[in-house]
Amino acid sequence: MGRAYSKDKGYNVVAELKEDDKGASGAEINLPELNKAREMAQAGRYDVLIVRELDRLSRNLAKQLIVEEALNQSGVRVEYVLAEYDDTPEGRLNKHIRATIAEYEREKIKERLVRGRMNAAKAGKIPSGKPPYGYRVKDRQLVIYEPEAKIVRQIFDWYINHNMSASKIADKLDELNVPTPNSARKNTVGWLKSSVGRMLGNETYTGTWYYGKRRRGGSLNEKSHWVAVEVPGIVSKETFDRAQRQKAEYRQKASRNRKNKYLLSGYIRCACCDYAFSGRMMNKNLAYYTANNGKDYRNHCNLPYFRADILDNQVWNWLVSILTDEEQLEQGFANYKAAVAKKDTPIRRELKITTDLINKKEKELDSKIAKMDALKSKRALVKASREVAQVEEQLDKLEAQHAVLIKQLESGTLTQEQIKSIREFVESTRGDIETVGDDFASRREIVRMLNVQVRVAVEDGKKMAHVTCHLGSSLVNCDTYHILGNAAKILGSCPSLKSTLTAT
Repeated sequence: MGRAYSKDKGYNVVAELKEDDKGASGAEINLPELNKAREMAQAGRYDVLIVRELDRLSRNLAKQLIVEEALNQSGVRVEYVLAEYDDTPEGRLNKHIRATIAEYEREKIKERLVRGRMNAAKAGKIPSGKPPYGYRVKDRQLVIYEPEAKIVRQIFDWYINHNMSASKIADKLDELNVPTPNSARKNTVGWLKSSVGRMLGNETYTGTWYYGKRRRGGSLNEKSHWVAVEVPGIVSKETFDRAQRQKAEYRQKASRNRKNKYLLSGYIRCACCDYAFSGRMMNKNLAYYTANNGKDYRNHCNLPYFRADILDNQVWNWLVSILTDEEQLEQGFANYKAAVAKKDTPIRRELKITTDLINKKEKELDSKIAKMDALKSKRALVKASREVAQVEEQLDKLEAQHAVLIKQLESGTLTQEQIKSIREFVESTRGDIETVGDDFASRREIVRMLNVQVRVAVEDGKKMAHVTCHLGSSLVNCDTYHILGNAAKILGSCPSLKSTLTAT
């Protein structure tokens, strides 16, 4: 369609870009092909951008205004295949009305889908989705599938009456060759302890299934949004409650027995496969960071164990060397600000365009309102009122987008207040850093605030860690002890840190 339009207009096509924005939010502006079109516009590589229809440029009115303004500033005109819009007040009003209607229709479709599913749930129907293990869907109702239901009952029995952990239950099910919930898929890895754990906490098995319990993305919704649907129960409420009490007791016991504190827990990953590392005791007296291998992970990380005390001390000593050296600290802040400025440049560009548009629309609104006082005819007043309403709506959308961009700038970066806090901390602990070093909570807070990230690997037969934070980076040697595992295999499967990471 775009090619035919270009041919009719006599345009020379210099590029064709197809954007797939499925899954992107309505406020998302940094889409790959759209960014490419804007970069080409800034480079003066074309004069006209041809778009099939309004919602192909953007499904969001504010984003459409921002993108068009950015292209206009680069001397590029946007033309739409399915409709022509004159650069006049009437043409702009027509474009705005069409964009608003398209956005409204999309929201109505989404709202109807949600409402339809909600009403189905209130009527005791299962709207959609995969049924829990132990059930099948028949006539939009959950019905018990006995071959799986008996496995569910067995899992609860093992857990509450035989003191078997979720991990041991998963192993037992594999020993018995019980098909997994995902056995129809390729490359399944057997029963997972995480799957068993979720089953033990699934209230559906007591006879109540909830619609709307979780948001898109997996987080829990507010209880007021839940719709309870009665379904056939597989285990009794008493059995389920016993399992929950036992889970709570296990967690409490595990917390009491956790003797070691791991400074870098949650901040370490393999430099090769990006597997997370977590702390664990080995030989009852040594703490290590190890890859989270096991059946819950489809692939296997080949890296050896890393002594927790060695790695923690190396990283902490490096942080102390920055925090206690005033010149190095100031250089770290300067480098951080430069990196943030570079990363935020596209967002700041959008923010400037949005701010300019808001100022422009505010002046336009003031002008239209002022002119209304001089209008006499009813028809002219109605037309002017529509134009005022159009500009007001555009302003609302732009201000909302402005807030989104500000939030994007602030997320994941140190605020001025946090930088001030770091400086105050340094001043208060200068000469007394050993005291802070003995306070685990304070050290963890520093690791969190500075966003410390550790990537571990084996380089030339040595255990190495590349450490980064807001204030710098370093390559540290953690190889005081022998490498465990197949070093040749490790080195063969892991890229060289020397070629990918630069020590400072």
